[in-house]
Amino acid sequence: MSRPNQETWVVAVSLLKATDLPIADPALMGGSCDPYVTFTCSEQSKSSSCLPATLNPEWHEETFQFRVPASRLNEPLLAKVWDSDVVSADDLLGTVTIPLANLARGRQSEVNATAHPIELEAAFRKQKVNPILHLTVEIWSEAQASEKIRHEVWENERYNLLRRTWDHAHLEANDRKHWSSDNGQSSSDSFEAITPTVPQGYKPVGSWHYVKAIGDDNGWVYSKSFNGPWYKAGGMRMVVRRRRWINFFEKEKEMAPNEF
Repeated sequence: MSRPNQETWVVAVSLLKATDLPIADPALMGGSCDPYVTFTCSEQSKSSSCLPATLNPEWHEETFQFRVPASRLNEPLLAKVWDSDVVSADDLLGTVTIPLANLARGRQSEVNATAHPIELEAAFRKQKVNPILHLTVEIWSEAQASEKIRHEVWENERYNLLRRTWDHAHLEANDRKHWSSDNGQSSSDSFEAITPTVPQGYKPVGSWHYVKAIGDDNGWVYSKSFNGPWYKAGGMRMVVRRRRWINFFEKEKEMAPNEF
């Protein structure tokens, strides 16, 4: 529990890649795995997209931010690497525990990726692999995190088997609507209704655009349900899809009195 009026920091994680993961799927299914990573920090959890059939996945800097009270910066960042399974429960491949207490505070002029050995689950330890998770972790003050802010919304669609088309008009009553927040708790048929309010004193850096790096050529990622995990490519069991739209805003510089 956070103390009243205590300082809050932002833990910023950029997921780059994993190497030499163990085989999780049988040889008849390709002898590979469909990896994704979940991060937990200060009781907050976030998940990466799922990359199909690879033992050396590259996520191209998927980023995650966690707001953490100063009193909890002595707690670690926990990363779990999973193999997605469409038929049965997902398999936990291994875990990385990243201490935050000794990391530098504030934005750094250079941020180097760090390599973290993945502690494999018992079921995969017999394989002769040396799995490594590559990422960057920074700890920013709230002021530093707010110098440039990113707003994002997700566009959602469902596949209609009879029409053989993807469209938001095919979304079902219990689905999130055409536009939503990442976790789907907020959703709307209107893009303007779901976009976060831009704080006073900020200006857009560019315009709204979808992100291609984490999806197919049009930015879509696919799943069997909106609970994920999400894949870069569709398939017979993939009936919903989404893509992320982002825009950046930066603080306008305050003008000195003699600049008017």
